[in-house]
Amino acid sequence: MSSKGASNRYGNTKGKPSKHINYQWAKDFNDDTSMKHFVKHESKFFSPSEEEYIKSAMTFANTVSLFHKMFVDRKGSTYKYDPRTGKLAIIDKRGYIISYFTVEEKQFQHIRNEKEK
Repeated sequence: MSSKGASNRYGNTKGKPSKHINYQWAKDFNDDTSMKHFVKHESKFFSPSEEEYIKSAMTFANTVSLFHKMFVDRKGSTYKYDPRTGKLAIIDKRGYIISYFTVEEKQFQHIRNEKEK
């Protein structure tokens, strides 16, 4: 699986936002929420530190995979989900990760039904 680079912005060959993704690539975790989310979700990821949690979130947000399910909500945030691992990242339209955690697929579908445009 490749990561996003200059030739693969937005995870597509057109290099433009779509109904599935609304950020070029994740830049960083939102500073205001990284520690709060690390403390809340660390047990699900077995991350030894906040830095490892952020690194894992960044890697996931920037990995392009046909297995991932994605959608853009009304505010322009992208929800990226991997049904194989249960990982879910929420990335704002500026490319900052808002949250990163695990959910069951039915929970993801519920979130999608509530948030999708």
